[in-house]
Amino acid sequence: MKKPLKKFYAVTETSIYLVSMTEDCKPWVEKIFLMDNRCSPVKKGSTLKHGSKVSIGRTIIMFSPHNEYQKDIGGIDDRLWGGHTSAVIALFLNKKKAVACAKSDCFHSPCDRRWLDETKAVLDRIGGSHPVFSITQFNHLRLLTPDKKEKEKPSPLGDIPF
Repeated sequence: MKKPLKKFYAVTETSIYLVSMTEDCKPWVEKIFLMDNRCSPVKKGSTLKHGSKVSIGRTIIMFSPHNEYQKDIGGIDDRLWGGHTSAVIALFLNKKKAVACAKSDCFHSPCDRRWLDETKAVLDRIGGSHPVFSITQFNHLRLLTPDKKEKEKPSPLGDIPF
C-alpha cells in the first residue's frame, strides 16, 4: 500500500496554497504566494482554520465530519465548514510547476484544462481513502466534471469516479 500523499500545491484564482498533512495527521493549508495584481482578503502566510479534513473540489475547504465514516463534504451542513480558498485553477505535486502556472495569463476556472494532467496526478495520489484529504464528489463542488468520453472509459483514478 502506498503512503498517503503528504503535500501538494493548489493554484487558485489569486494565490498558491501549500496543502499538507502534519506528522500527527492534521491538515495544514497555508497561502504561500499571492499573485501580482490580485486582491485577496487572505494574506500570504495565513492558514485556513476550523476543520479536521480538507475537501478538494472547486475550492479547497476545511471541514469537520460528523463521524469517522463521513468522507465527503457534500453531506455536511455548510455551517460546519471552515476556511476556504477562491476557485481552484490546478493542483500540482511540484512547487515550481505551481509557480509557473500562477504566473501564466488568462485562467479558466475551475480546473484549467491546460494543467489537467497535473491535477489528475494529484487526485490519483490522494485516492479515495486519504486520512486528511477528501476529493469531493458533491456535484456543485467537484473539481472535475464528467464528459461523455470520460464516462465511456474507466477512470484513470481507480475508485474515484468523475
